[in-house]
Amino acid sequence: MPTNQFQTFGLGAGANVLTPSQWAARTAKSTGFVNGTADPQEINTALRQTAAMSAMLAQFTADESGANVFDNGDLVTLQANFKNAVKASAVQAVTIPTFSTTRAGTAGVGPVLTLNNGSINLATDTTILSVSITGAKWIDAYASALFYNVTGTACGAVIYFNLVNYAGSPTYGQGQTVITTSAATAIPVPIRTVWADLDPDTTYTLQLKGLRTVSGVSLTADYPALVANFGG
Repeated sequence: MPTNQFQTFGLGAGANVLTPSQWAARTAKSTGFVNGTADPQEINTALRQTAAMSAMLAQFTADESGANVFDNGDLVTLQANFKNAVKASAVQAVTIPTFSTTRAGTAGVGPVLTLNNGSINLATDTTILSVSITGAKWIDAYASALFYNVTGTACGAVIYFNLVNYAGSPTYGQGQTVITTSAATAIPVPIRTVWADLDPDTTYTLQLKGLRTVSGVSLTADYPALVANFGG
């Protein structure tokens, strides 16, 4: 664990300091201390406020950069480590989307999910694609796939986004796309959802999910793709 030598001052219970409103009204706050007997409460308050901020910034630098923060007058190193800390804290970690269940594609065909009782039983919610996102205050997610009715028998499915660790409702989006088809043809299905009130300290898992509404038939999803734009 990196060392931080910048310490706090006057933060203990019963510290001999002024209240914020008292300090705001003091002349010394604007003029500084003049010749004569200094008021210890005024001095302690000034030292307390400056020390608290320097200790906080130093601890942030140590925690985020992983470097020691020494009180040795080396401002060049201190500034460099602070910049590294800011960069490190701003990084948003994203895992590459992965298929929850896949089967080998045939010649000329990309990744395929078989949405039937064989590979995936969509009688229950099934995750088609998922991605983990950390450090985001908003997410704008878009997904698409070519759904193909293999048998030609009437069938259907509900495709929707689920954001794990989020309890509210999306800011924007249709929420789900319903597929109903009896033809043995490919159906392009896009879906978009936006969440704009996220906690950047929470890791969310964005899932593209499917639920088959008709059993006993076969439906495939060709070239499933998920794009998630996000920001802090």
